[in-house]
Amino acid sequence: MREPTPQKELYAYWMLNLKARGSTKITTEPQSGFYRCKLVKGGPWVPVAIWVNQEVDEAGELLSDETLQCLVDGEPREAESIWSYCADKPIQENEYRFRIDYGSWAREWAPETPAAQPKQALDPNTAAPVF
Repeated sequence: MREPTPQKELYAYWMLNLKARGSTKITTEPQSGFYRCKLVKGGPWVPVAIWVNQEVDEAGELLSDETLQCLVDGEPREAESIWSYCADKPIQENEYRFRIDYGSWAREWAPETPAAQPKQALDPNTAAPVF
């Protein structure tokens, strides 16, 4: 019987890195968890989710190989292409969900904000004041 990798094991690196505030040794292989990165230098932070997809039957046996999945700002990406930019920047799951929701809101209701344009660097000369 092929059993899926336990969730605790899959998220161990992220949990350790979260507790250490990003100061643990970075692995070369992408690890399940929630992270942040910038798509361009000077751009806003965007959320990253990496997880292992596990198709299991009623008995808990794997139906197919486990596959690594990744979303960057809500869009599918190859985890390997983004890992070196986010590996040392773990965030809590609730921050990930907030950033996803805020980005969606900004694209619809505030398209001029940095959250709505994550592929553009922030320009302090034209940015609205934060107060």
